[in-house]
Amino acid sequence: MSKKASPNSTIQQIRSFLFWPVAFIITFFYLILLNFLIILPYKPRYRIMRSWNYLILGWLRLSCGLSFTVIGKENIPEHPVVVMSKHQSAFETVALTIILPPMSWVLKKELLYVPVFGWALFMMNPIAINRKSGRKAVTQIIEQGKKRLAENISIMIFPEGTRVKPGHKERFKRGGFILAEKAHADILPIAHNAGEFWPKNSTVIWPGKVTISIGPLIKNNNLDSEQLLKHTENWIEAETKRLHIPGLFSSQ
Repeated sequence: MSKKASPNSTIQQIRSFLFWPVAFIITFFYLILLNFLIILPYKPRYRIMRSWNYLILGWLRLSCGLSFTVIGKENIPEHPVVVMSKHQSAFETVALTIILPPMSWVLKKELLYVPVFGWALFMMNPIAINRKSGRKAVTQIIEQGKKRLAENISIMIFPEGTRVKPGHKERFKRGGFILAEKAHADILPIAHNAGEFWPKNSTVIWPGKVTISIGPLIKNNNLDSEQLLKHTENWIEAETKRLHIPGLFSSQ
């Protein structure tokens, strides 16, 4: 897809502006619903709550013209794994929830303190860490991650730890790979180009179709964390580069 509008497109700014109030109303309804779902076990609660994701993605398509396609869906295993995904925007946090089976997300603890939103995150049984605590955070990921995997729940991690602008990369952090090593878990790598349509810290959401690519399982055949990290990083970065679309909005 070639560039179709400038970043100052008035029409797309209006469409993006319209997206937010409706998304807020939908979210507010689900936050009320959460109070009644707390009595349910995790997986049924998760499946009900991700109907929010379908509604948000549907409204995003109608209001902003942004949709997505998935390649490599056949690579999703039936057993629990450690999922490692590129993180470029808010889009993949919504889309991956409906593409993959129920997961426990590794996220920064501060998000749980956000009014209303933090309560919703807490209900989804995350692994909330203090990223500044170093080894303590890694220990928490290993202990809680092994427990979730034993309960047949996959672990979702953004290995760079933050949203990264398309064309850039951050150092992959080892915590999730140490978990995979210790728990003898396979890794499912994911790449995409969502940040090119919904850029970090941007109020404008551009139209088009995000491509989410699910890679072949990286089997944990007695590999150590460094080897797992290298294999995962190589695949994600190469696939992200392949999915890049020159001339799109975020690169302006």
